[in-house]
Amino acid sequence: MFKKNAATYKAAQNTSRASESSPEELIILLLEKACSSVLRAKLIVSENKLDAPDLDERLTATEEYFTAIAKALEIAMALRAVVDLEKGGALATQLLVTYDAIIRGLNEARKDKSVPAFEKIYEAFSEMKDAWLTVRSMNIKQAV
Repeated sequence: MFKKNAATYKAAQNTSRASESSPEELIILLLEKACSSVLRAKLIVSENKLDAPDLDERLTATEEYFTAIAKALEIAMALRAVVDLEKGGALATQLLVTYDAIIRGLNEARKDKSVPAFEKIYEAFSEMKDAWLTVRSMNIKQAV
């Protein structure tokens, strides 16, 4: 019961946070979630949970692994879909190339179950998040 109530509260809190956020903050939230999803998949692989001797543990790990990768892919594809090539110019084109590379990398890491590949994808998402944090802080300074 407590877990269900906590999950409901967290969902409401996240909805409230998202509805009060700027576009930059929403992108940062998505990139944070992508980072945590990639780290989750990497952890499962690094701890060899996909090859656990216990069937229930292996099934749980497999479900968590594919859920984490699916979430990261969903975020990368959603962010790619909202890139505005007309307004963004060369930067938008570079963003599309980056998102395509992340999507390919995620699919390869998923298939190969490669810790270094997940680290590389995490780094890409993290660098993008840091860039958006910089954009947000510049926008805040300009508004003041």
